[in-house]
Amino acid sequence: MNEQNFRRMTPDEFKAFSPSSHEEAVAYEKEAEFREWCEEREEDPMIPESRESYDEEQEELGDKFWDNLDENDRAGWEDNMNKD
Repeated sequence: MNEQNFRRMTPDEFKAFSPSSHEEAVAYEKEAEFREWCEEREEDPMIPESRESYDEEQEELGDKFWDNLDENDRAGWEDNMNKD
């Protein structure tokens, strides 16, 4: 099952789903993080605008931000985060 299928699931269907492979488990976890983000912000996970807002925030603050840094920039950010 791919991420697109998870996006079409109602909240009840999603909660009842049980991943049967590693790939499904990874996709399920990503979708669970998105749905948790929506719940915290009172967004509807079924509308595309919520996913767009989530993706924009992830690019600025989440894993996507870190993935796009080169090694030197990452080291600098990590050093600044670990200063007291």
